[in-house]
Amino acid sequence: GDTPEGERVRRVIRDRAEAYDGIPHAPELGSFQKGEIEWWQYGVTDDNRDRNDRCPLKMRR
Repeated sequence: GDTPEGERVRRVIRDRAEAYDGIPHAPELGSFQKGEIEWWQYGVTDDNRDRNDRCPLKMRR
């Protein structure tokens, strides 16, 4: 969550991932709020390049 403990846990996880991967965490891995578009975090790139693609999922009503 958006608590100090939640921020600390994210920092620890991301620091460990950076040590393992050799590059910083993907910029798409943010701290999302309810209702925000977060599909990018499920398909992050291996090289942290900028993304401008769109969600491939099309919802029909």
